[in-house]
Amino acid sequence: MNKQQFDRLLRDAEINKQGDPDYWGGYIRGLRRAYHGAAFSTDAEHEKWAKHPGYMAGLAALKPESVELPTAAAVHAFLRRHEITGAQAARMLYLSGSRQVRKYTGGENPRQMDGARWFCLHAHVLLSPEQIAEIESAMGADLIAE
Repeated sequence: MNKQQFDRLLRDAEINKQGDPDYWGGYIRGLRRAYHGAAFSTDAEHEKWAKHPGYMAGLAALKPESVELPTAAAVHAFLRRHEITGAQAARMLYLSGSRQVRKYTGGENPRQMDGARWFCLHAHVLLSPEQIAEIESAMGADLIAE
């Protein structure tokens, strides 16, 4: 990636950041690592961020518009195809309950599901329960103040 491509992707990510600061913050960090290499961050920091979907998209220098987000119909179809109940989906998405899930699957004005939540659904379907537990354990451990 050359400087012009890096600057364009960075500018586009900064514009998108308002919609999902966690995802796009990770994306920008990954993009900087992709462009600057190990000079941007340590290998330990890279490993820490390697599970973040935004970071990985930035590291791959994906164009922001290439990260497709699902429609409400696509989310609903995914849940039906995998026989996931609203309560199960709420747990997978770290939401308070199935009413929150319905905001992404129907109604007059369904919410747009962000990439991080879409990733979570797929992770819970594709990874083993042991892998999910390991990730959640690491998430809990990272909440401890240093």
